[in-house]
Amino acid sequence: MGRGGEDLRARRDGCALVVGVPGHTDGSIAFQLPLHRALFSGDAVAAGGEGGTAMLGVFNADRSRAVSSLDRLAELPVDAAYFGHGDAVTRDATGALRQAAALFVEPSAGGQ
Repeated sequence: MGRGGEDLRARRDGCALVVGVPGHTDGSIAFQLPLHRALFSGDAVAAGGEGGTAMLGVFNADRSRAVSSLDRLAELPVDAAYFGHGDAVTRDATGALRQAAALFVEPSAGGQ
């Protein structure tokens, strides 16, 4: 597996993608099933406190890389996300991931 977080096709028909999501550990991966619009994130993401929400996993070897990995996952078109801990998000998982990633966006230098 590459170390740059690149996506690798697990099957030629594209039914599964391995997504490098370093941060929780150096070799953390997630699985995206594009045909099913599903994501299995492992410990890179956890269920948030409210149903249908997501959050960055709490314990990370490299928080900066974990945040970058969360940003990458938030761009995937998925309806359902299954986490290493907590309940799955089964509706608009992309939206839940984007909300989680937005918590780590730095305010712009324009004085906002």
